[in-house]
Amino acid sequence: MEDNHEKREKTMRWKLAILERDVHNKFVEDYVDRLPGQLNQYEGRILSYLVTHPGSGAGEVIDEFRLKKSTVSGIFKSLSGKGYIELASGKDDGRRKEIILKDSAYERQKQVALIFKEFDCVVQEGLTEEELAVFDKIFNKVENNLLGGKSK
Repeated sequence: MEDNHEKREKTMRWKLAILERDVHNKFVEDYVDRLPGQLNQYEGRILSYLVTHPGSGAGEVIDEFRLKKSTVSGIFKSLSGKGYIELASGKDDGRRKEIILKDSAYERQKQVALIFKEFDCVVQEGLTEEELAVFDKIFNKVENNLLGGKSK
């Protein structure tokens, strides 16, 4: 027979998986079509990050979003193809790609930020500041557990 700790672990894992799926599905159903310039939600998030974190490169995006290098490379190529960024060889290291933001990136980022802010309001609706603080505290503890004490 399982003890309460084992039941709680399975319940936590299940709840996190369901929550992740629900957040993704809600965004795709109600918001992804509103993203400007044929951006998908991942491109929108990364474009927003690049605009608000000048000088960031692939390494910072990989760390921030916990994505694989090949995934980030594909997103950068897509953003470049859509005219939001330009990829140039780094000045000190030719292997490192420097990201140059085009003017269109700044305008799109403002639109994307509004959509993500609206979605965040839907997700947080009915929660008090105290509940949000507790959520953040619990999230950070769970993240720390999953990363073996190496949380961001």
